[in-house]
Amino acid sequence: MTHTPTSAQSASASMTAPEAKKLSAVVTRGPNKGTVMKPYRDKNGFFLVSKGSNLRIDATEVSSEADLPSWVALGYGVRMSAKGVAPSLFMPKGLVISST
Repeated sequence: MTHTPTSAQSASASMTAPEAKKLSAVVTRGPNKGTVMKPYRDKNGFFLVSKGSNLRIDATEVSSEADLPSWVALGYGVRMSAKGVAPSLFMPKGLVISST
């Protein structure tokens, strides 16, 4: 069952839009330790999620960054990168989801 707010509820100042969520990850080992990683967009413009394989053939393409937290909640990892750092798959336990 879908709930639709009444016009009085919509006009209420207490009603706010859902907060947008952003993903990030921090490299914990190796030469890039401490680097903050952001979701990687491939050459076709998609974000890539996977259940554990870093291979492109096993990845699922996601068109919107806003959809990534939903995929993470389902147990998918997200390819992440930073300037000068190659993309790498980060599983849910290594990702930080924050409000914007």
